[in-house]
Amino acid sequence: MKKIILLTFVVLLCLASCKNEQEVFSTNDIVSFSKNLGFPESNLYFIKPEFQQQMLDMGQPNTLIFDKQFRTLKIGTCYEEYPFFMDEFFKVKSQLKDTLEMYDLKKEVNLGSIFSKIEPYNNNAMKIDSTKKYFHFYYFANYAKDMDAKLKPAIAKYQDSVQFFFINIDKRIDK
Repeated sequence: MKKIILLTFVVLLCLASCKNEQEVFSTNDIVSFSKNLGFPESNLYFIKPEFQQQMLDMGQPNTLIFDKQFRTLKIGTCYEEYPFFMDEFFKVKSQLKDTLEMYDLKKEVNLGSIFSKIEPYNNNAMKIDSTKKYFHFYYFANYAKDMDAKLKPAIAKYQDSVQFFFINIDKRIDK
């Protein structure tokens, strides 16, 4: 009997956690909570519907950061290090003899593939700003907004050196 109660509790817990991932939002709702997180509209993008479930399955927030040579930085998804993730990166990098260890050289950046899975909000430019040193693709969903809020101070601090792409993966009822 205890096993049945425990199993029922686990199933209900799973259903409750999945509920947030299935919420549907209007574009205006997403733009509104993006602004509250400090994400500028000029850097706001949406995942195309055919890739939503794939991104939801990965868990959010999710991030991809690479440098001018399109090398992926080994910055994990340890959100306790936010907002100043680049400071952590430089601190660790400065302590290494071989700084190439800070890059995931096996993970190729296919910019065309990334851009083919997203669509801009308000015709935002989908191009790399060559004046920036790093490029941060940040995938976010409403259900993870507490973690997303940690990024707000970094946006201001790194605006001169990092180009941000904030990609919402929530399901939308309008376009």
